Amino acid sequence: MKIFLIVCVLFGSSSLVGAEASNLRTSVRAMAHTEGEGWNALFADWAKDSQAANEAAKLRIMEAFLNGSVAQDPLGDLWIKVGDIYQDAISGQSKEVQVDSLRVIPINNSIRRAIRQSLSALSLRSTDQRVFLESLEALEEPIPETILVTLEQRSVIESDPLLKAKIQQKIASTELHSDDPLRAERALQILTDEGKRETMSQLQRFLKEHPDSPLRARMEHAVSKLQLKFLGLETLGHTIYGLSLASILLLVSLGLAISFGLMKIINMAHGELLMVGAYVSYVLQSFLVSTPWASWSPLLSLPLAFLCTAGLGYALEKLIIRHLYGRPLETLLATWGISLILIQGMRSAFGAQNVEVAVPPWLTGGWSLAEGLVVPYNRLLAIGVSVFVVSGLCLFFKYSRFGLLIRAVQQNRSMAACLKISTDRVDAMTFALGSGLAGLGGAILSQITNVSPEMGQTYIIDSFLVVVLGGVGSIGGSVLGALVLGLTSKYIEAMSGAVIAKIIVMALIIIFIQKRPEGLLAYKGRSHEIDAA
Repeated sequence: MKIFLIVCVLFGSSSLVGAEASNLRTSVRAMAHTEGEGWNALFADWAKDSQAANEAAKLRIMEAFLNGSVAQDPLGDLWIKVGDIYQDAISGQSKEVQVDSLRVIPINNSIRRAIRQSLSALSLRSTDQRVFLESLEALEEPIPETILVTLEQRSVIESDPLLKAKIQQKIASTELHSDDPLRAERALQILTDEGKRETMSQLQRFLKEHPDSPLRARMEHAVSKLQLKFLGLETLGHTIYGLSLASILLLVSLGLAISFGLMKIINMAHGELLMVGAYVSYVLQSFLVSTPWASWSPLLSLPLAFLCTAGLGYALEKLIIRHLYGRPLETLLATWGISLILIQGMRSAFGAQNVEVAVPPWLTGGWSLAEGLVVPYNRLLAIGVSVFVVSGLCLFFKYSRFGLLIRAVQQNRSMAACLKISTDRVDAMTFALGSGLAGLGGAILSQITNVSPEMGQTYIIDSFLVVVLGGVGSIGGSVLGALVLGLTSKYIEAMSGAVIAKIIVMALIIIFIQKRPEGLLAYKGRSHEIDAA
């Protein structure tokens, strides 16, 4: 009895499939000697038909139409030419046919368009989510009614809320043009809730094309809300990128502020110390490229870059700069010569071309705050490192013994020397600290931009501006100056472009220095008071 039931089920299933294939053959034969609009109507019917058993044959026929490999015999049956043989279009089986009796069906752009719409509808019925999403994104507006029906059916049964929202948004983009006021109003509500930039552009375009629309007032209100929203997002984006620029400028300028505040040295080679730190990061990554530690090279390069550039700065102070104290012009020329030597040395060692420090996977991409606003992880790293460095420096100067010695020498060098503080040692260690901070900035910068021998010259001018703007010798002034310079540059750049922004920022700083030459937060110490008297 069980065997009989199984045979009946199998026979019934095969009969059903055969009936569906027979119906498809009948509809194709009805198109014998038909041109143009007749095929368009047939393809539209196929898009509405949801019989899965026929979809493979439908896809095969439509793709063959697009390839120009379909022929029709006198009975109306379709044949697909594959190489030198012909296959039955519905069954896909190779059969013998009188080639002389076949007629190639000519197609035009109208038929191609109908085929593509039907293929989209069939793909939109796919159970494969990837195929469905690709087809949904590829749909062009206005969407044909046949495909709208398919999307509405899919929207009803879809369980994924995100996918369901995408389907409804696609439907709404077409229904916005509907003559039915209820459908148009519902579409407007869906698009407004979506709140994307494309939505705002779409509503603005609709208002321009339909000035007498009954929904005009509501659309204008929706566009105003979206414009205000995206203005806030753009401002937030400029602020975040301004903080990123400020963090890099701060890491570079802190060393200048410390060394100039203590030793009154204008170090023209400070930018090249940043460049050395970037190359240290590049060399470390090249060394670790085939090891399990490769992805952690950005973090490992931070202390290494600091130590290498601090050692280089210590050597420069001991060998050259120490002998030029009290001679500012000679110091400026000497440090400028050192910068040229370092640039040429890196050119000889690594070449004049840029080298790229690969970004590891955990620093690739960014944090998406909103649509169109993505904060790269490498810039978040720069902001985090700068906050850590500033906090560490504040604790170092306030609580460590050596920090107290630096403050003592900075306030009154003669009195510190009378108290048997080795001012020469303090000078050397302070210059090394400032150089190490520049190298730290270079290691961070290597994760954001390419490394080159001239990269230090790009940031040295802005670093001097930060020191002068914030107040010479003041860490707090450097922090405030970097924030002002970074944020102002990004805000003005968004309105006028990078070149004009540089000019405007420079002009504003010149005006500010004329009115307040001591900077935002000028350092006040005993030696300063004596000099002023």
